[in-house]
Amino acid sequence: MSAKTQFNNSTSENSNCRVLVTGASGYLAMHCIQQLLQYGYKVRGTLRHLNCPEKVNPLRQLANSDQLELYHIALEDGADLWQKAMIDCTYVLHIASPCEVITDEAIIEIAVYGTLNVFV
Repeated sequence: MSAKTQFNNSTSENSNCRVLVTGASGYLAMHCIQQLLQYGYKVRGTLRHLNCPEKVNPLRQLANSDQLELYHIALEDGADLWQKAMIDCTYVLHIASPCEVITDEAIIEIAVYGTLNVFV
């Protein structure tokens, strides 16, 4: 999305627009997803732990969650999985970030290669 592109808050115009949101279960991403769903966007969220109810249930409880798809993908996963997740997406909100307690170098490596995987 270029700096000049703005999300539209007209729900009727957004219903054919899909937005990929990485790190869907995170605090910031969940609020972004909530707003996108409110404005009528279809949302595809990515999570590292799709089988974890405490991560998935809050997303499923959002208003209009019937317009939310969840994909099990981690930043470390290959670009091919990310390309599949981006099929039919108009926008990408890349919010995911590594959060394990690991070395600074490992966090930077995962963040950089994860971003490359998302956008390759």
